[in-house]
Amino acid sequence: MTIVATIYAYLVTPVYEAKAFIQIGQVGQVSQTGQVSIIQLEDIGLLKQKLDIAFEIKKPNNKITQKNGIVSEAKILKKSANILQINTHAYSNELAIAKCKEVLKYINNEYKEKFSQGTQKLDSQIKLNEEMIKNLKKSTINPKKMEEFSTKYSSMLSFIEFEVGLKGIATLKKDELMLKTQNHLEELREAKSSSNSFQSKILDKIITNDFAIKPKKKLIVVVAFMTGFILSIFLVFFLGFLKSLKKEDKK
Repeated sequence: MTIVATIYAYLVTPVYEAKAFIQIGQVGQVSQTGQVSIIQLEDIGLLKQKLDIAFEIKKPNNKITQKNGIVSEAKILKKSANILQINTHAYSNELAIAKCKEVLKYINNEYKEKFSQGTQKLDSQIKLNEEMIKNLKKSTINPKKMEEFSTKYSSMLSFIEFEVGLKGIATLKKDELMLKTQNHLEELREAKSSSNSFQSKILDKIITNDFAIKPKKKLIVVVAFMTGFILSIFLVFFLGFLKSLKKEDKK
């Protein structure tokens, strides 16, 4: 039995594992009232469900091939709302790593349009703010000019309306309006920065080991040896029991 188990352990193709920690992407958002916030591209629970379906995780037909690995698990890290742990299995570390990268590519393709729309809206608002600041610097603000500004920059001025009210805008001095616009511009630029708006990414590097996770050769050999040892002892006692029965029959 031990010999058979040893042969099996060394003939079966070894399986390697790779682990990747993927941070879910996020993007700056401007509300209808002009308020700037950062939103995650997808709820992490919903994303996990999508990956389970797309990569047939833990399905019986999800098997490793010579050219392709599988996603063995996608799980949410404890106390985290934006990091997924992806485990992949393959017949080599290179294929396991490639599967991790495939998962990342799938996620980014899935939310590419949402990310693009968010950044485009930020760019548009940034451009409007810069244009308004430029016009403020060379203009004298009066009720008529304020009316022109309100018409031209209605979507951008909504953040000031939210703070001081529509009537309050007309009472603002040029310096006050300039300061509020500049502050809002900084908020928008910060939301657009790479630290706040980014697509999903792998944190640090993909983790692999030099040794295979399957088959566990030493464990198989030890278990086979112990099982064979126990069975041999049982067989000795059983044969002894049969001999004793034969002796009794002869008597």
